[in-house]
Amino acid sequence: MQNWGRVAVIIGVMCWSLGNLIVRDTPLDGPQAALWRYVIGAVLYGVVYRLSTGPLRLSHALVAAPAAVAIAIEIALFFTAIQRTTVANVTVIAALLPLLLMGVAVRRYRETVPPSIVMATVIGVGGVAAVVLGSSDSLRWSASGDLLAVGALVFFAAYFLTAKEARAELSTFALQTYSMIIGIPVLVVSCVVLGADLSPPSGSAWLHPIGLVAVPSTGHLLVNWAHRHVTLTFTSLMTLAVPVLSAGGAWLAFGERLNAVQVGGMAVTIMVLAIVIVEGQRGRFRAA
Repeated sequence: MQNWGRVAVIIGVMCWSLGNLIVRDTPLDGPQAALWRYVIGAVLYGVVYRLSTGPLRLSHALVAAPAAVAIAIEIALFFTAIQRTTVANVTVIAALLPLLLMGVAVRRYRETVPPSIVMATVIGVGGVAAVVLGSSDSLRWSASGDLLAVGALVFFAAYFLTAKEARAELSTFALQTYSMIIGIPVLVVSCVVLGADLSPPSGSAWLHPIGLVAVPSTGHLLVNWAHRHVTLTFTSLMTLAVPVLSAGGAWLAFGERLNAVQVGGMAVTIMVLAIVIVEGQRGRFRAA
């Protein structure tokens, strides 16, 4: 199942990358888009869960709660950040995730991290810095947006850890269902704190939260399934694909400029990602 787990992670990060572009394009406030994405998702997943599994259980909700709260806050911060600063900045800051999780993976899950991956990750940080610093003269660059992206990164790391823990007791679909339901009140509070509109979308604006349920939420479903079959190190390192795909997509879809320094940073990221894939195929990522 490890090969299928790697495939699920790769498709999942592709879905997250496309989701960034949907957020970039929506006329809704970031937290507002996140809230209505969760409302739609809670209804859809809740109905299917009720028909296929049965009534919701408080004990399962408690298991899912840490991951649900962490990802809801992360999404609110991330969606807001991606509307205030460049897609490249937000997604590359998010790609720092492996640095936060690698030590945890080794100590808590006793995963083996090859020296080549440690070195590649350090080099990847240089690529991240190049992309962030290279966009500081962009018309869309915002220090507050970058700060929100850093906050989103912290909560995303917390989500990875708590989701992996929850998967030891819950099925993938159950975790996704409870996360959607629990996340609604969290996002309502986030909208109030961030000053976002709580009102439902109108007209074609509904397409954006619907698209977010269909695409990045499916990415979460795939990655959560993969947690039982691949290491935390591999999964977190594969998020390095998101900056390349999202920034390239923003350039194609929105004409968001990438200068030479940023392109060089992206090239470094691609190199690191290639090393991760090769090492994964060789079976170099493993847990004790």
